[in-house]
Amino acid sequence: MISGSVSARRAAIVPLRVHGPNGSVQMDCVLDTGFTAFLTMSSSAIERLGLSKVAVSHADLADGKRVSFDVFEVDVEWVAGRRTILVFGLGDESLIGMRLLWGCKLSMDVDFGGTVTIA
Repeated sequence: MISGSVSARRAAIVPLRVHGPNGSVQMDCVLDTGFTAFLTMSSSAIERLGLSKVAVSHADLADGKRVSFDVFEVDVEWVAGRRTILVFGLGDESLIGMRLLWGCKLSMDVDFGGTVTIA
């Protein structure tokens, strides 16, 4: 089980430990149910972990912009154990998308400081 909380800016935040060739880091990630892939990470976090690019992809963002971005593989500690997923090098904050949440139970007390649980 992974537990987090709702922030003052009304975002559901959970910690996520990610592993790369240069070690591991724990990041606070925003749950984004409008994001259909696994995870986004900042370029600084990707560089710090020493991740290698596996592809280049394109996507349409919620604001209508079409963007290109690099795709990497990373190991994450998730509900049922460690797994390898694809991560997009996109944006300044880390977003957890529906593909990573798929098959899990998400519960949230939607209020400042409310509990967020992924099981």
